[in-house]
Amino acid sequence: MCTVSAILLCSVLSRTFFEREKMMPSIQPNDGAFGIWVLIFLTGIAHAVNSLFQHDDTPLVANWLYTYAFATVGLWAPLFKKHKKFSFSVLFIASVLAVCSVVTDSLNHKAHYSLVRAFFHECGPDLLAGWLCVATLLNAILMGVDMLDTPLSLFAVGISFGIAAILLQRPLLPSAVVWACFMQRTQSDVNLATQVVGVCSTVIALYLRNM
Repeated sequence: MCTVSAILLCSVLSRTFFEREKMMPSIQPNDGAFGIWVLIFLTGIAHAVNSLFQHDDTPLVANWLYTYAFATVGLWAPLFKKHKKFSFSVLFIASVLAVCSVVTDSLNHKAHYSLVRAFFHECGPDLLAGWLCVATLLNAILMGVDMLDTPLSLFAVGISFGIAAILLQRPLLPSAVVWACFMQRTQSDVNLATQVVGVCSTVIALYLRNM
């Protein structure tokens, strides 16, 4: 986990992770938005350490899916400039792996962790899954899928993650989507609505978790 996380972090810091295009899509995170990768990297290490030293009922398959998602993103970075169609496929696979990791983990144990343990156990996978879905959407727009080039696309992602957060009782799941909306170069009412949905779903998930 630490090795593949380091590969990902190096890819981000080398500036090959994201290439600014001549086109200006409606979904345009500012430079500071990509600082979330540092948090994703650190929470990935925290998750690995927690899984190593804590004896809980986390399914092994969930940890492997999380690890493979990290490794797949590491492969995506150098492919983006020269093989965009293939890089999109790789990024999409990474998103599916990350989301499956979250779902598999949630369906195989009850939400009995304290808030502190939940942070170490869930924050990494939740952030990675959310941000990869946002990145996949942006990658599709940069490839020329014009029908997705609207803030409503990000709103749909936010709604999906908000519903999933409530159903799975994962309060942190919408965090990356909320961050992506907050850090847009151009704000809109749709972005604000997406942030409100994310915050509300987090509050509801916390309430359900503590019932």
